[in-house]
Amino acid sequence: MDEALRSLNISTPQYAVLSLIEGEAGISSAKIARAGFVTPQTMHGILANLRRDGLVLREADPEHGRIQRSLLTPQGRKVLKQAHRAVREVENIMIRSLGVEEAEQMTILLRRCADALTDGPSGGTNATASAFKMR
Repeated sequence: MDEALRSLNISTPQYAVLSLIEGEAGISSAKIARAGFVTPQTMHGILANLRRDGLVLREADPEHGRIQRSLLTPQGRKVLKQAHRAVREVENIMIRSLGVEEAEQMTILLRRCADALTDGPSGGTNATASAFKMR
């Protein structure tokens, strides 16, 4: 993905951040950091670079002045649209290498893995919690 995004001057982590902002306009940097499994300090640097490049703007949350909301600029939307196309092509190459049946099976298996991670205590198996207890 980094190679596919290079011509747009964004990295895979930046693409992920732009996609999160697209999905939830006004999302806080803390929430983006949690979703991206990075520290708030790391996310601050990523957002600062995206802001410097004119792809994101930051504004104070009207209810909580200390919280900075992140929004895509028109340039950010344009770059993200191109990035989605580039990433889709990478995904298509991977899927073509599998074939239809294997791609469908992979989708089923990945959904099962994601479901296992989102199951709460009442759902029976909380794979994340179990993994940490084993350490």
